[in-house]
Amino acid sequence: MLESTISEFYERHIKPLSAAERLRLLELTARDLAGAEAVSNERPTGLTRFIGAAQGSFTTPADADDFIRRERDAWGS
Repeated sequence: MLESTISEFYERHIKPLSAAERLRLLELTARDLAGAEAVSNERPTGLTRFIGAAQGSFTTPADADDFIRRERDAWGS
């Protein structure tokens, strides 16, 4: 289904363009894909990258652990 839709789009909108316009479109598409591949090849990072990122947040995992420990101790009192 998608293949026929893409083919129809090409026939209707791309093929009528001049060679120069199609080359420009090819250049733009290549640049877009190169940027997308660069992003997709980045090493995934865990959620720890968000530690300390927000205002008022803990700056280290140890700070968060210490806060939770103190809160749990307060519940027991």
